[in-house]
Amino acid sequence: MPKALSRKTPASMASPAANVKTRSATVVSPAMAARQTMAAYDVAAPKRATNVSVNADLLAQARECGVNLSQTLEDALKTRLAEERRRKWLADNREAIEDYNKHFEKYGLWSDGLRMF
Repeated sequence: MPKALSRKTPASMASPAANVKTRSATVVSPAMAARQTMAAYDVAAPKRATNVSVNADLLAQARECGVNLSQTLEDALKTRLAEERRRKWLADNREAIEDYNKHFEKYGLWSDGLRMF
């Protein structure tokens, strides 16, 4: 029987719903709550200035084209983090996936006899 696949959410991925603080109460925008639920990071976290080193010619061309460097970096980081989390999840669950595949090869799908095609 295959081992159960991990559904653990790392603490770094878990975050509360996107709350917007006001003086009198906490207001949750439905759109912000939906984005926060789907995001793997706190989308309401404040922006933070940082220094990065970039090839001078690449930077000049990006500025010339009007590329928003902050947004481009955020998009690239989101993509890279998603890839890394996927890679880690697959590594953590490799044994369970192999067990499931062996079970499938041995017993097939429960619906094999019911298919009409």
